[in-house]
Amino acid sequence: MTSLSPHEVAVLGLIQKGYDTPEKIARYLNLDLDSCYELLDKLERDGYLESYVKGFIFKKRAYRLTMKGFEELCRARDRLSELASKVNDLLKVGDREKIREVVMPFIDWLPLLLILDLVDYMWFYSLLSLIGVRPWWFPVFVGGEEVPTEVATSETSEESGEDVEEGSEVFEGEEEYDHGDYGGEDVSDVGDYF
Repeated sequence: MTSLSPHEVAVLGLIQKGYDTPEKIARYLNLDLDSCYELLDKLERDGYLESYVKGFIFKKRAYRLTMKGFEELCRARDRLSELASKVNDLLKVGDREKIREVVMPFIDWLPLLLILDLVDYMWFYSLLSLIGVRPWWFPVFVGGEEVPTEVATSETSEESGEDVEEGSEVFEGEEEYDHGDYGGEDVSDVGDYF
């Protein structure tokens, strides 16, 4: 997709949308501030961002894209736009297996479709429902309210009568998804969104 991780591309996309301070970015991505600073510092060291001081009385550190960052964001947006277009064509045909085959290699990149305004929420959630996957960043909603995974899993297993391992996050028609490795970086504390 790109030389950057999904988290890094998300930060570039948010900065382009006007979320230019570490506090705003951390709040949007549900990151702790230290993890956000680590991402921002890495992107700045690699030449994708530059920092500046904004504010007259209350000065804050803010970020803007460099030309290299803008070009990388455009490349990621183009690739994700192609993916969304291909999936949209497959949705019209209704070939669930083909959609799954196309989407699964890019599952960690899917939230960027929303961040970069390439799709709307209804399209996004319909896609996830259609392919039958509830990734680790996708909450369980029952009746409009978020339900802890353990409760949803036990209710699902009781209804189906199947034996489900305690704490399992696999639902009927869904498969468990391992969110993978991000270039050896520890991303265990990057929040609920990614």
